[in-house]
Amino acid sequence: MSKYKIYNKESNVEGQELFDHISMVQNLGCREILIQSFDNDGTGNGLDLKLLELIPDGLLTVPLIFAGGIGKSEHMLTGLSHPRIDAVCTANLLNFINHGLVNARKRLKLSNF
Repeated sequence: MSKYKIYNKESNVEGQELFDHISMVQNLGCREILIQSFDNDGTGNGLDLKLLELIPDGLLTVPLIFAGGIGKSEHMLTGLSHPRIDAVCTANLLNFINHGLVNARKRLKLSNF
């Protein structure tokens, strides 16, 4: 059993394991999955790549959006460069870091994204 939990829109803990939930939503026809680390969210310390490592290869059959912890443009680049991540999601970097959007765009452009 993993330490990771599924929360619904009311922030109540669901009774399902993360991996079972991923399989279930894909079977229901989900076209993409957003995984957000609440522990890392708002910290600016980087993405929770340990969580991603726990997801078995082949389990995800749809694009993955990863979120929680992006505080520098380098964190975006790390996520976008990861072979299992299709997109990243951030608010902290763009809303609360001085020149976050401008710096992120420059950094990503320099890295050919």
